[in-house]
Amino acid sequence: MRTYLGYITISLLVPVLILFIFLFHQEWSLAQSPYHILDERIPVESIELAQNSYMKAANGKVISEISTGEKRTY
Repeated sequence: MRTYLGYITISLLVPVLILFIFLFHQEWSLAQSPYHILDERIPVESIELAQNSYMKAANGKVISEISTGEKRTY
């Protein structure tokens, strides 16, 4: 009797595992790479800024400046 119980348990778990693998694969295929998201470019002309924006490195050095032509600062 105990051997049949093991076979029944395995036969019930295998379809559940296949379902989880299928659902995981669907979610994984929809996920986007962070590099893809970071590489998307937004035209600077479409952004209306009230002041200049600066991109800085971890050490505080300015890497890039985004401005609309006016040098506004607080």
